[in-house]
Amino acid sequence: MNLEDLRALIAVAETGSLARAASRLNITQPAVTRRLQRLEAELDAQLLDREQKPARLTAAGEHAYREGVKVVSAADQFASELRASRIKPPLRIGISSGIADSVLCLGIDAVRRTVPQAKLVVVVDWTERLIGKLAAQELDAVIGMRRGSAADLPELSLRHIASEEVVVVARADHPASGRISIAALAGDPWVINPDGCGFRHLLDRALAATGHTLDVAVELWGVDVQLSLVARGIGLGLVPARLVTASPWRDQLKVLDVSDFNARLAVWMIARRNIAPCTAHALARLEEAIVGDLGPVVAAAE
Repeated sequence: MNLEDLRALIAVAETGSLARAASRLNITQPAVTRRLQRLEAELDAQLLDREQKPARLTAAGEHAYREGVKVVSAADQFASELRASRIKPPLRIGISSGIADSVLCLGIDAVRRTVPQAKLVVVVDWTERLIGKLAAQELDAVIGMRRGSAADLPELSLRHIASEEVVVVARADHPASGRISIAALAGDPWVINPDGCGFRHLLDRALAATGHTLDVAVELWGVDVQLSLVARGIGLGLVPARLVTASPWRDQLKVLDVSDFNARLAVWMIARRNIAPCTAHALARLEEAIVGDLGPVVAAAE
């Protein structure tokens, strides 16, 4: 016996019409009629008196309704208990330290919203360390920034899903104005991520090309803390452009227009091959959220 046919009978009995039953079940009225006809054929009984307007259940239909409620209720309870009894392995995600501020909460919210039964374990570390954990099957996927290509890791699945742009930010009263060169900032100290960060690597390289070195005033993780220090005049910052706009310190900051420095790194989704369908579904939702927030893939800095 088809449970969906029983659900159609129950919906008609409880709503009093085929149209309202269709609305409850989110199907068309002809679909409700077909389900009832199929049930009548299987039970060899007329369940609906179609001569009346609106149609009403026959005596056989009333009996089938009462018994059908018991059957459907038992089936739903069985399915619920079976789902609850399954031991669901956690979804283990690694997020690169350099973009944790950008995507950590975003990714968790996306997975919890679309796959609420998923249990999450999140590890924040350098991308290359996370890839090592991925290869050792300690993680299911990594969201990270790297300067290589998919060919570097043939045993893993890599997709360039987005690009993160960072900007140079200064205290609002910083004397720089208009378009300036990176060399013009060589005398300024910086509040920046610890050594090893991809953005910092790009800045080091840009300054070195002009014969200068990076003067670090403070190195620490955390965009909010970095921007608060920049707003106090401790030094310049290098942070994701999106997070400057959202910062509570934005009115005390200004983004500098540096003509010869455009920092952008590729954001990759790196996963083990042949993952379970439920894991693939959760990762797809995570990727959609990141792409929606960071924007589409554009050319990244080499």
